[in-house]
Amino acid sequence: MTDWQTYFSREKSGIARSTTVDLELSKSAPQTERPWLLWAWIGMKNPNPHGLSSAEESPTLHHIQKSIEQILADEANAIHIARVYRERRCELWFYAVRNEQFERAIASAMTDFADYQFITGSRSDPKWAAYQDEFYPTDPKHWHQVVNQKLIRTLKTRNETLEVPHRVDHTLFFRSRENRNKFAAIAQQHGFAQAGEFDARENRDHPHGLVVHERAPQINLARMNQSVFTLIDIAQPLGGTYDGWGTKQARRVS
Repeated sequence: MTDWQTYFSREKSGIARSTTVDLELSKSAPQTERPWLLWAWIGMKNPNPHGLSSAEESPTLHHIQKSIEQILADEANAIHIARVYRERRCELWFYAVRNEQFERAIASAMTDFADYQFITGSRSDPKWAAYQDEFYPTDPKHWHQVVNQKLIRTLKTRNETLEVPHRVDHTLFFRSRENRNKFAAIAQQHGFAQAGEFDARENRDHPHGLVVHERAPQINLARMNQSVFTLIDIAQPLGGTYDGWGTKQARRVS
């Protein structure tokens, strides 16, 4: 079983980055039998203006990925952990049992894509630090991009009409009532009305809960990411954590 999810970010230099990672592997990381981190970087020929994969080139990059996945699985018992697009290149990352001659295997996989340039590399990483620190979405904004995508997919499977106004409730938790009150005041300035307070005794670090709501003109990923990121930016300096959101059908908006 796999759970491939994608999130977008910018590096400190401002470079755009798209990361697709198998979250399911977090349940078994690290796999001691696969201590070698392997990678293949493929130069894109037709990226989008941000240096990421374009719709035109994406199918070819997908075929390259599948070819490399298969040959590394056969030659090094490797598993694919992540794919990163940035700076006009596609980076494919794997953990493997061994790293002997894997460069030859990748070169063989690339013979059908002779017009693409590529480089390879490897290093010992028995603790899977790269997976846990570099690719897994530990940053709250990265994590909630993944959650937002899943929530929107769930709403679509329920045949929700997302292109109409909705009331959206957001839940957050704080260490103190004082900071919860400060957050509520600032959030109101950004269009979020307070919907209710509660204490969560089981949440010892952040026991003071708060629900704020907004009226979203429609539900889509860009819109929800914007709202969630705004609330995270307000909450973090106050020691708050963002928990998640839910929505009510349009007919319930009052």
